[in-house]
Amino acid sequence: MSILIFAAFLPGLFLVMYATMRFPAASPVQEPTMRQAFADFRSLAAVLFALLLFFQFGNEWAIAAGFRCS
Repeated sequence: MSILIFAAFLPGLFLVMYATMRFPAASPVQEPTMRQAFADFRSLAAVLFALLLFFQFGNEWAIAAGFRCS
């Protein structure tokens, strides 16, 4: 029983901690230029991530179609 009370109390503790925190003021963010954006798209990490998402979505649809036909 005491572990349940602790588990219920823990989110409240984090709520109090978050409510009392002070955050610095947000500084204005400079928008990237088109040249910088295209340079980011040419990076190896962006290309590999795009390929990962492409094949992952295809795999999810193939599995979903297999379960639907069964």
